[in-house]
Amino acid sequence: RHPDVNRQFREKCLRLDSIGVTNEDDCRRMHMTQENRVVILVSNDDDPSPNSTFSLYVSSNEFPYHWEEGLMHLLIWTDEEMKSVGINEFCQAAISRFPKGYEMVIWVNDMSMRSIPGILHAHLLLKPYVNVQGAGSSGVDNPLERKQTAVGRDATRDQRRSRIIAASCMTA
Repeated sequence: RHPDVNRQFREKCLRLDSIGVTNEDDCRRMHMTQENRVVILVSNDDDPSPNSTFSLYVSSNEFPYHWEEGLMHLLIWTDEEMKSVGINEFCQAAISRFPKGYEMVIWVNDMSMRSIPGILHAHLLLKPYVNVQGAGSSGVDNPLERKQTAVGRDATRDQRRSRIIAASCMTA
């Protein structure tokens, strides 16, 4: 994270602590909402019982890492345990939520690197495909807004299927 973002995160943690609210409770209240919910079906080839469904929640990252302009850093949250939900389920949720127009990178940090260790979450980077129709195109729309918006003055969203270009789970 950028030093300013780290400072903002620490300040928020102190404010929450002063009113007796945990980071985990704040995250559940802010990010794990019906509006952000994605339900995925998980089948287990080793288990003949009916398939399971899991709720995952895709939200903006209030305190994003420092990335180049044009990349969007989102989070995918779940109350499930890592033994139930893994990187494949996070990938399913990302493709389900953003089926067209993006290249994606998804990862789960090691427990020692998590700022909110009490809730399993993956990081999701989105990079939009863009069809440039003229010089000088720039800007990115917010993929969490459900409205259709242009991706810049002289560009339009490329509607190719989204694809995951890298996925990693750094947990034991």
